[in-house]
Amino acid sequence: MIFLKLSVKYWREHWKRLLTLITMIVMGAAVLCLTALFIRSDKMRLLNRELDMLGNYDAVFYEVTQQDAEKIADNKDVDGCGYYRELGYAGADGSESADYKVISFPDTASIEMYHMSCVKGTYPVKENEIAVDAGKAKELGVAPVPGSTVKLQLFDYKKKKLMEKKFTICGIFQISAEGVWGGFYRYPIHEGLDDYVMPTICVSDSMADSFRSDFVTAFIQADSDTNKLAARIKKSSLKHLKGYEVEAGRYAAFSYIMGITAQISNKYGAATVENALKALKNGDVWKDFYSSVVIPLFGVLMFVVVTISVVSMVRSLLEDRSKEAAVLRSIGMTRTKVCIYLFMELFILILCFTGVGMVLGGLVHILLVRMVCPVYGIDLPLGFHPGVYVASVTVSPWIYALVVMMVSSMISIVFPLIRMGKMTPIALMDQRHSVKKRKKKQRRVNLSRYSWRRLVGARISFHDPAVLIILCVLMGTCFLGYNYFHALADKNNVEEKATLEEAGLDEWYYTAEKTKQASLYDFAVENHHDYGIEPEVYEQFRGKKEIKNSFARIVNKSTRLTYTKKDDKRMPDYLSLRTLSASKNKFRNALYEAQEARIKNMGYTADEKIYSMPSVGVQEEDLKLLSDYIDEGTIDPEKIKSGEEVLIVIPKNMQYDIMNVFQPGDTLPVSDVVLSEQEEKYMFSSFRPQKYHLKPVYKKMVTEPDFGKRVELTAYAVGKRKNIRTKIGAVVMLNDEKLLKRFCIPYYDVLDGEPPSPTWGEADAQNYAMTMVCMPQSFEKWGLPDQLYTEVDFDLNKNADLSKVDQEWYQAFGKCKGISYNSTYEIHKRMQQNIGDTMFLCYIMMGMLIVLGIAAAGIKFYSRIQRNSKTIAKLRALGMPLNSLEGLIMKQNLINPLIGAVVSLLPVSLCQMFFLFIRKQLESGAWGEDGIVNGQWYYEVPYIYNLFGYHPVAVLLIMTGTVLLLTLLATLPQIYYIRKQSVSETIRRDTY
Repeated sequence: MIFLKLSVKYWREHWKRLLTLITMIVMGAAVLCLTALFIRSDKMRLLNRELDMLGNYDAVFYEVTQQDAEKIADNKDVDGCGYYRELGYAGADGSESADYKVISFPDTASIEMYHMSCVKGTYPVKENEIAVDAGKAKELGVAPVPGSTVKLQLFDYKKKKLMEKKFTICGIFQISAEGVWGGFYRYPIHEGLDDYVMPTICVSDSMADSFRSDFVTAFIQADSDTNKLAARIKKSSLKHLKGYEVEAGRYAAFSYIMGITAQISNKYGAATVENALKALKNGDVWKDFYSSVVIPLFGVLMFVVVTISVVSMVRSLLEDRSKEAAVLRSIGMTRTKVCIYLFMELFILILCFTGVGMVLGGLVHILLVRMVCPVYGIDLPLGFHPGVYVASVTVSPWIYALVVMMVSSMISIVFPLIRMGKMTPIALMDQRHSVKKRKKKQRRVNLSRYSWRRLVGARISFHDPAVLIILCVLMGTCFLGYNYFHALADKNNVEEKATLEEAGLDEWYYTAEKTKQASLYDFAVENHHDYGIEPEVYEQFRGKKEIKNSFARIVNKSTRLTYTKKDDKRMPDYLSLRTLSASKNKFRNALYEAQEARIKNMGYTADEKIYSMPSVGVQEEDLKLLSDYIDEGTIDPEKIKSGEEVLIVIPKNMQYDIMNVFQPGDTLPVSDVVLSEQEEKYMFSSFRPQKYHLKPVYKKMVTEPDFGKRVELTAYAVGKRKNIRTKIGAVVMLNDEKLLKRFCIPYYDVLDGEPPSPTWGEADAQNYAMTMVCMPQSFEKWGLPDQLYTEVDFDLNKNADLSKVDQEWYQAFGKCKGISYNSTYEIHKRMQQNIGDTMFLCYIMMGMLIVLGIAAAGIKFYSRIQRNSKTIAKLRALGMPLNSLEGLIMKQNLINPLIGAVVSLLPVSLCQMFFLFIRKQLESGAWGEDGIVNGQWYYEVPYIYNLFGYHPVAVLLIMTGTVLLLTLLATLPQIYYIRKQSVSETIRRDTY
């Protein structure tokens, strides 16, 4: 009881000191807890992104009845079941075609299990609301943003028209995607589901009765072997089932997050959630970069800052309590009991306020996630309930904060207590604060030559060296963090930057192009000539006052040159579409025979050599851009428009190989492959010949060389040859990169073989193939179906109203079928979103570290000035002016940030050297072929970027200025202390 009274008495008398200690402990715990919570939130966001692509389920049963879905849900091996109603279809306003499948969800549990999160807005709850796929919204001619309105034609499940209704878009999701199987995420790959239409419009469930459909698509969660379970369900006498698909969406997402995909397949067998849980239980997980590097590093930094701050406070507290300890020792209490008493007092105090700090960190986390993140468009979930998968690869915020704070605090307490325990009661009673004398012998000087500030400043230090350590750690960490996370953000934006370059948005603001339907390796033709941009739409939009420049072209990649052996123009072999030759190897020879059968069926003979010559049709004004690059001949727009002449454009990388092959006036033996009406409708992106009842033009049983199995080799052919006669008007040798993008075709878009080596050693010179340039009217004269533009580009004036033009863009081009859109605004917005998501955590950590570091520095400043109070009083008694003393304190304190700025260059330099080391190891092959050995941890590191490429001078100046200002503010309590100090009272107290 006596200990409690002594403690209460002391802290009442020294409440300011108690408040300082509490502030440091609470802030430290809050910062640590908040950091770990945000890392968990970010990991949960990544998991949600994976589930959006893969689904939060393990198997799907397409087009079952409502009763069947309930029967599936009742299966004892099914852990969870949801479904969406297959309501019917919708078409654009004024259209009689049912192009878009319409669904509804019966409850939020099904929405969560399907997990196609709205990237904007929410799923509908009212009858006049819909959520729509972003790509399909553009096709409908509306901006893909909530609040847009659209009128739809609604059809039942048998595509019978029901009604016309106007809807407000309340949510946008992303299920369609160019370049993936079937054009949709989660598109079924089972052969029986080839004709399944993916849902792209969602209405509220209150509209379900209007469609009168009893079909649903059910999806289940099952931890056990889903393949066996799905097969059993299929055989359980379902009333109707179009087909089923085992997706393993949950397993794929969870194993990706835990980094254990390889471990599961190698160690546990089947790819099931059950085995993922086994791997989780056995600890076969891989912590990500944040949890394995950032968290430990941040913990060490916090440990240093908190320990340095707390140790000085504890030392001052114990010095204050030394007389109390001396009295207790004098009346018979052992030194062990005294030390335990003081230790328990501080331990309980620190433990309690560490808990308060963790609660504060949680509250700040809620505040930032709920209020600050939405302002900046950052979608983060709260990190309190991460689930077992995210929890397995991240650290617990509560344990992390508690361990770091308690370890640093205990170290701060134990060593001063050990020192106190070794002292006798008399030594404790007689303990004095004193300024250490310099060991270095001072030379005698003429004091009259020195001012008070120079004289005292040369011999007395009013700042603590620990402050310099804190500021060096603080500024070095912030400078490294800023540059590293910016490099990481650039790494995360590689795909977006590639999209900008590929879509031509480095030059244009808007681009639109026909959806790619070519089947290069099998047919070397394109279909769906009803896809593209109508010339009338293009002309109407380019006439708007906001449009600065525009460009349009028709690309036909299937045109080709055919020469007989006697007329061969000595074209380079890499342009040949006959890529195989006869071989003694039976398998390779079978491949050659299959290719020849396909070519023959298209209308070509065995003695003809076929070379790729894609054609590009452009506007008359664009032809003038080629005038400066004509090697021979002239440009005659009228003859080109009539199809009599064309321009041969040779890119710089082919000019040496095709020099003098073409001459103006030469007749070109051009041909194309024209498809039938039925062949025009084939979906080459997910082509299955059996679906279209095609008969093979070649069939043979062969032995597959890699596995030695007997397989049936089949070949199919589409289209028939159509000859075109035209002449060369001019030969253009094109060297300009921008014009190459406009008038030529990327090499790998039309050819499969190795491209020619660049003539002048430029890395990008091999990107283009030789083309035949004409005008849009030329295709009509030749009798080809290429009438719609395949690519259009627009640039805007600087003063254009972006919101207005954006709306008009979608309205105008939404009328065109089968095109994809790109805009600088959308892509840059995604890039800024990626940068924001990456840098947000960095700014949070930097901000918290700065606040804590400056608070620690301020506490050290104040503690130091208190320890020097007697020296200050004596100096003032000797006549030192107050302003000289204040100036000296300012000078000594403000020199620390300048030293910290210089030191902060060191960690960035070391990290950049580490990046260079990684590059060297990968380039030399020391880490295996293609650098794949001992794991792939370095793929998470932005080692290809220059950390000094992010405005280092400006960042360093801003950081130094900020820390100087904060240091100045932290110095104000010192100034306030010496101004309020009573010189006579301080000297009297020290003397008596």
